[in-house]
Amino acid sequence: MKQKISIESIPVGSTFVDISCSSIASLSFLSRFPHIVTLDASRTQITDLKGVKSFIPITNIKIAATPFSQSKHYRLMLLIVFGSKLASIDDFSVSPQERKHAESIHGSLRSYIYDGWVISKLNPA
Repeated sequence: MKQKISIESIPVGSTFVDISCSSIASLSFLSRFPHIVTLDASRTQITDLKGVKSFIPITNIKIAATPFSQSKHYRLMLLIVFGSKLASIDDFSVSPQERKHAESIHGSLRSYIYDGWVISKLNPA
C-alpha cells in the first residue's frame, strides 16, 4: 500500500529526501530542495523526469521499482538530467562509460527529457 506524503511537510533545507513507497508520480518538486544530496524515490509512481531542473545537486538517487526504472535507458536519462554530480543510481556506482555516454548526448536530448520524453532507443532507425 502506497503512503501519502506531503512534500510541504519535508523541510526545505533537507539533504536527504525519502518519498519511497508513496503515490508520488513526479519529481518536479525537487527544485524546492536546493541542498538535496540523496533522494529515495523507490517504489513510487514516477514515470519520467518532466519538470526536473538540472541545477539540483543530487549525488545519490534510488528510483528502483518505479515505472520509470523499467525503461532500458533510465540510468542514462538520470545522468543527462542530473549531470556529473550523480555518483550512484539505485545503490550502484555510475561508471565512467555511462558518464561519458551521457555527456556526449545530453545537449541534444536534455530538453526532451525535461519535457517528459523517455528514451526508448539510442539509435532509432
